[in-house]
Amino acid sequence: MEPNYDGYTLDELHDIYHNVDRDKYPERFKKFVKLLSLKTSLKKKTLINPK
Repeated sequence: MEPNYDGYTLDELHDIYHNVDRDKYPERFKKFVKLLSLKTSLKKKTLINPK
């Protein structure tokens, strides 16, 4: 079972990024990086264009 990172904060996601075992979980890491990129992108858009 893979972790569900949807509710994690950006700080928590960055911590996971630096500590995850990339050799043991390469596919999980790839999915995680996509999610982190998406959340980071959304955060930047929110800061640039607040509603």
